[in-house]
Amino acid sequence: MDHIKREIERLVRLLREKRVSENEIKELFEVKRPLSRLFVTKDYRLILLDYENIEVKMEPIHKAVYLLFLNHPEGIRFKELPDYREELAGIYRAMKLSTQAKKKVERSIIDITDPLKSSMSEKCVRIRYAFQKAVGAETAKNYYINGGRGEYKRIELNRELVIYEQKESHLNDGHFVYFFTLSIYGSKTFSLYFLMAAVSAASKNEGAFSSAFLTISPDCLIASSRLLRR
Repeated sequence: MDHIKREIERLVRLLREKRVSENEIKELFEVKRPLSRLFVTKDYRLILLDYENIEVKMEPIHKAVYLLFLNHPEGIRFKELPDYREELAGIYRAMKLSTQAKKKVERSIIDITDPLKSSMSEKCVRIRYAFQKAVGAETAKNYYINGGRGEYKRIELNRELVIYEQKESHLNDGHFVYFFTLSIYGSKTFSLYFLMAAVSAASKNEGAFSSAFLTISPDCLIASSRLLRR
């Protein structure tokens, strides 16, 4: 054991002679824990499943911004924010309480997506603080929005570690969509998207609807039950 310690000390001295910074040397001795899966619940809570189900808490507007960037692994440049105004508005409205005034929501979205204002930068800082508070500065780097000035801002987290739980969405045309993403065994992401005719459709279509439903349902139930038991 002593000879191992002496060898480490020798290597550290060598690194210092090569002008390697103390922070870089310190990082060599840090044990990096595996990244946790991020679970986005139906009510938009952010849960780190593998870190004892820690919830990353932030205000709804900050959470809406975070989910917008989570939807775009390629990143978003601040100068292009107006192009994402409608998408951000949809996420934010889904989170807000029914008492939230519509004009206030719209005003917030306009300010955030204005490249000439600092609102988006401020929101990103708040999001960074939220993750640092939850998991520490080093691990948080993988989860918050980051990027250089004028460059694409993105969340580095591998999207295979992201699990979405979304409610059933009813459409006005008599159809319904059920979409959810599950991570089975933490290794691969499965996305299921079902668009099925309503029960009130023509009788010849009812058979197709029932058959498809019976075929698909067991897989959905198995996937859901696995997720709930984790």
